[in-house]
Amino acid sequence: NTKYTMLKKVREKEILLMIYKEDENEINSLEDEKPDFMLFSFTKKYLFGVEITELFNNESSARLKKNKDYLDKLISTGNHIHKDDISKLIVDEISVYDENGDIRFTSPAVMQNKPPLNEFLDIVEKRIAEKNDKHASYSVSARFHNLILFDSENFFAELEVSSFYSNFFSSEITKCLIKTPFREIFYIGQFGDFLKYIPLKGLFLMSRLNLYNAFEATETDEKSLRRFINNFLYCIYKEGIESIKIHDQKDFIVLSYGDLSVNINFLDYKKSFFMQVRDLDYNDNEAVSLSDYIHNVPSAESQSSEFTKFLAINTFASYYSFDLNTSPGAGIPLQSPPSGL
Repeated sequence: NTKYTMLKKVREKEILLMIYKEDENEINSLEDEKPDFMLFSFTKKYLFGVEITELFNNESSARLKKNKDYLDKLISTGNHIHKDDISKLIVDEISVYDENGDIRFTSPAVMQNKPPLNEFLDIVEKRIAEKNDKHASYSVSARFHNLILFDSENFFAELEVSSFYSNFFSSEITKCLIKTPFREIFYIGQFGDFLKYIPLKGLFLMSRLNLYNAFEATETDEKSLRRFINNFLYCIYKEGIESIKIHDQKDFIVLSYGDLSVNINFLDYKKSFFMQVRDLDYNDNEAVSLSDYIHNVPSAESQSSEFTKFLAINTFASYYSFDLNTSPGAGIPLQSPPSGL
């Protein structure tokens, strides 16, 4: 109905504004929701689309969180609005204890079981896959489209953000990210007391580069670095990643994927092996696709095979996340050492 649609749009814009600022973009909501919003960047002078989706443990949890009156009515009457909610939304009493172990007070509450990690990741993977399938129907006037996943369950609230990669990147989610047509997929979730957002494709590129750096540490000279980068690109191409854009400027090379660009400076390698810069907006006409680039580099089949084995037994710790209202493109460049994770 009209009221539900209006509330949904209000909520979607609240989520959008956690990443994109109104003073930096002209924001228009689309009635056909293909995608949910179109934005015009005042600084970059182009149009792009953003799709919003919320993550819930199940449909019962979604009904409870989306219907602001449902919780009070459920506690006061015990009546569920859907038969599936009876087993998933359980009205019970909880007790709050003081420091001496005495009950301070009791209160009625609605109890839900938190799903195991693999079940939650299945939910995430299905949501991304659904949005991937709808991408073809989105407005063709946009330069690209991004997807925002808002975790309404705060599933990772008890984790340090550095542990997010090792917990989140299942094989199925990795496959979804590799084939997604979205330029970037942002995850917004709670870590401790703070809401943060993470560019998933950017994090994926960072993880692969850091892991490959640990797999094949290189000498810091231009020839060795060139060989290292060529081998790395060959390995991720064999993994199925094709949408990386490569800007080879002779003295340095830039790898762009999602919200992240990685600048490898061959002349200043002693100072910084590589530098990660958010949303470095090179003209696409200057870029070479990974598939085209690979045709001009030597084969690295043995490295690819061994790196696949290396990935199966190693993980990556990263603080690559951003506070809300930090616009894409405004991040501080990060540096990584010549070797190690």
